[in-house]
Amino acid sequence: MTVPKFYISSQQLYKGRLVLEGENHHHLSRVLRVQKEDEVEILDGKGLVARGRVYEITSSRAVIDVSTYDHLEEEKPRMHLYQALPKGKKMDKVIQRCVELGIHAIHPFTCTRSRPLGVVDKNKLRRWKKIAVESSRIAGRAHLPRIDEAVGWAEMIEGLARMDLVIMADEEGGDKPSKALQGAHPDDLGLIIGPEGGFTGREREDLAGAGAKIVTLGVLILRTEAAGSVLVAAARCHLGLL
Repeated sequence: MTVPKFYISSQQLYKGRLVLEGENHHHLSRVLRVQKEDEVEILDGKGLVARGRVYEITSSRAVIDVSTYDHLEEEKPRMHLYQALPKGKKMDKVIQRCVELGIHAIHPFTCTRSRPLGVVDKNKLRRWKKIAVESSRIAGRAHLPRIDEAVGWAEMIEGLARMDLVIMADEEGGDKPSKALQGAHPDDLGLIIGPEGGFTGREREDLAGAGAKIVTLGVLILRTEAAGSVLVAAARCHLGLL
């Protein structure tokens, strides 16, 4: 049986006896039906993992007796997904899949054929972050991913300078991801997924100028909401993380 996992703040996690309230208590008692003496894991999302058993459950809280603490190092390379804003709720699927695959950060951006910046408000960003936490819980991630606010094209291009290596999936073809990653040992790896309809010629020039390597995801055309998880999986496989 999978051990239930919950996220709380680092300050709370360092206490010997932990208390889960609010959404965590609801999820533990009502959704997962955890019982007294059941084993649980409590994480701070920054690498600290506490393991213990349920000491007490009431209508408003659950008390956990902690038996062990561990600190898990963050996986390297840190993978950053740069995702052109898709239509509707497709970004929800991007976040779910890529977070479960271990993405370090997701950086939404706009371009000529993507959704405009105006469609992303604080409520949508809040929902994305909640999806990321839930997907992290399912995957058992010790480190929570970062979900950034959407930015414009110029700001996204500037951000690529922080990456040690950048690869871009292109339906028009390119090298296999394994070839683009051959011999590379980046700490921060940027993975770029364009919009439905692809990048314009000018945008391709901007990306080439930023040092992005062009890769193919095969002969089949993937939806923009699926391409990111395929590229992440391909990179993880080549780098020995799968």
